[in-house]
Amino acid sequence: MKSKFYQHLGEIPNPSNWDEEETKTEPGPYSCDYAIHQAPGEAMSLLSDPLSIAALLFALSPGADLPDLLHHTQLTQATYNDKLPQPQSQSPLSWAAGQAAAAQRGGACSPPCVQTGPAAELRTQLPAPSDQLSMVLTLLLPLLASLQMLPRPVSPQDPDPAPQLTVSPQQTVYVTGEAVTLTCSVSGTSIVSGVRFFRGDQEIQREELPSLQYSYTDSIQLSGVSGLRAVAYTCESWKTESGREIASERSQSISIAVTGPIPAPQLTVSPQQLVYTTGENVILTCSVARAPTISGVRFFKDNQNIQSKKLPSPRYRYTDSIQLSGVSRAQAGVYSCESWKTESGREIASERSQSISIAVADPDPAPQLTASPQQPVYITGEAVTLTCSATGAPTMSGVRFFRDNQKIQSKKLPSPRYIYIDSIQLSGVSRAQAGMYSCESWKTESGREIASERSQSISIAVTDPLPAPQLTVSPQQPVYVTGEAVTLTCSATGASTMSGIRLFRYNQIIHSMKLPSPRYSYTVSFRLSGVSGWQARVYSCESWKAVSGQEITSERSQHISITVTDPLPVPQLTKSPQQPVYITGEAVTLTCSAIGAPTVSRVRFFRDSWIIHSKELPSSQYKYSESIQLAGVSGLRAGKYSCESWKTVSGQEIASERSRPISIAVTELGSISDVTLTPYRHQFTRIPTAHVYGRGRCCSEVLGPPA
Repeated sequence: MKSKFYQHLGEIPNPSNWDEEETKTEPGPYSCDYAIHQAPGEAMSLLSDPLSIAALLFALSPGADLPDLLHHTQLTQATYNDKLPQPQSQSPLSWAAGQAAAAQRGGACSPPCVQTGPAAELRTQLPAPSDQLSMVLTLLLPLLASLQMLPRPVSPQDPDPAPQLTVSPQQTVYVTGEAVTLTCSVSGTSIVSGVRFFRGDQEIQREELPSLQYSYTDSIQLSGVSGLRAVAYTCESWKTESGREIASERSQSISIAVTGPIPAPQLTVSPQQLVYTTGENVILTCSVARAPTISGVRFFKDNQNIQSKKLPSPRYRYTDSIQLSGVSRAQAGVYSCESWKTESGREIASERSQSISIAVADPDPAPQLTASPQQPVYITGEAVTLTCSATGAPTMSGVRFFRDNQKIQSKKLPSPRYIYIDSIQLSGVSRAQAGMYSCESWKTESGREIASERSQSISIAVTDPLPAPQLTVSPQQPVYVTGEAVTLTCSATGASTMSGIRLFRYNQIIHSMKLPSPRYSYTVSFRLSGVSGWQARVYSCESWKAVSGQEITSERSQHISITVTDPLPVPQLTKSPQQPVYITGEAVTLTCSAIGAPTVSRVRFFRDSWIIHSKELPSSQYKYSESIQLAGVSGLRAGKYSCESWKTVSGQEIASERSRPISIAVTELGSISDVTLTPYRHQFTRIPTAHVYGRGRCCSEVLGPPA
């Protein structure tokens, strides 16, 4: 059985090496270390006495020291010498007896004797020693000596120096969840048996070394530090001597202050696209809400800080943006943002926002847009073809046409191509289709349609046509005779502003007139003096106006056909017999003839411009001779006689010129010198020029009776 006593954490050396211990000069505490190996029989009998047991318990009680025990037993140095063998050097018993004697004399004891403490108090409280107690103790001490349970002096020791405690990373404040490493470093000449870490006064980790070392470093990691661990940390080392742990001084304390993290802000992009084209504008917005006080916001591209903005004063919510104006391929990357706050001089960053990838692709080159026909202005109803040609571009997926930046047609190709031509036709273009036209091609990349640059724009200006003018002819005839005068009149009324008028023979301009100033109505005439065969054509007219430098013509007028025929030759009228004067009752024959004339249909005879006979030829002839006989009193009358022929062209009678007139004078029977011609008064009825007489009828039938 072993029993140990400690006072002030001092350790007492083993009695077997008592003499080898170096005695210290300064006062120190007492401690007893007893080891009972065996008990002689004569001594064990003392333990049956209650008083002996009390004395033994007093000797074995904590705080008891040998001078007090010797004082109460009045033990002398001789008693110890008789009971214990004497070694060469002073034994513990000799040393104890000497101390007891000195205490009995009231003198000062030599170190490490201490006259204070529990023993001194007990000395004042115990009654005066009796003979019985002296006897018991006299016999007890030899027993204790034989049992090697005598007290022994102990040399006091200073604790080992404090180890050094360091923290990594070193921060004035830590964020919840951060990993913190505490390192305890021990170095010196003393041996080390282990290292302990403390949070406050509570031990949180203990590391016992497998072998004694003179220097050692141990660490603990506070993974995911939280507010519960925001206290002071220390460490100490210890060594083990004679089965007892002797601790070093504590290290300096390190305070771990913990603060909550800032929630991750939200990063958004506008417009949202899977891929952007070079030159587009992209806005990245970092929004912080319901966060602790914020001191600033940072933007990152590929984890590199590209912009940092410190707020003039802390805020609980904030929104900041960066604009990638005309984004380029160099700006492609992964973007994110974070906010931060300043606490205890440390900048505490939030978690990073979700990342946004900005992919940038170059647009395809602009295609070429052409218009056919090319005109600065088109007239309503005209057909216009727009053609978009994309050549030498990356693989195209389709082509789009635009009017005033609004898509009007989109065509997706069945498979990507490097060259493509597409067209749209504006059939019967109208004013509603006027505008600026352009086209573009596109390709599909990362699921997004990447449009090419727009083609050059083509302006399609549309104007209503001028209404067709009206063309008239005077005189109106189905056929005109060579040499006649014909007037053509072109009238434009109620039209938009006119700049001029043109006259056409067939499709050839024969006359053009530009007006001195634009007008809304206008009339112009063209005179064909003495028409001839070569002028026998179809005539029309149009008006025109100038718009954007282009001449816009009206529709053509209705057509007027001018038919021209040559006149018949003048016939020749002869009489038979030829007399200067004819007697009443005589017969006179008038003959009308023509040679080398075109086809003649009829012949007419006139007296004083009145038709007296008309005869239709049996067939058209180029040479004819027709006669009439004026016989008897009723048939022969004085006057000027003539004749003409005519032909029918396009339903119109074309008459020849009149023959040279012949005068016929008529007288009664008797002396010519005595004859006075007194004409009868007759009533004539004028016969229309176009009247046709039946064959065999006499012209006298239309003459009226005498007056």
